[in-house]
Amino acid sequence: MNDEVLEQVSQSRLLPGKIKSQKLLCFSHLARHASLQKDLTLGYMPRKRRQGWQRRQWLGDVTVWSGLKLPEVVTLATERGKFRQFVHGVVQAPH
Repeated sequence: MNDEVLEQVSQSRLLPGKIKSQKLLCFSHLARHASLQKDLTLGYMPRKRRQGWQRRQWLGDVTVWSGLKLPEVVTLATERGKFRQFVHGVVQAPH
């Protein structure tokens, strides 16, 4: 129903693309700077595994959307201009 209305007014859903863009740009910022937050995000800190269902990981979205492995995305993120172009391509890609 909602998709039909959006088609009639020639609009698309913008929020998912904005969320992808912001999440990828935030990751890029973390990957460029040496900090405790980077170490925690990339999983460099030793920790115990939680019991129960496996939780969805924040980095999982980054690797799925990019189609690259985590080390490749981190390397790409160090070059700000190229990563911004990459994010634009990911956001514009069909869902």
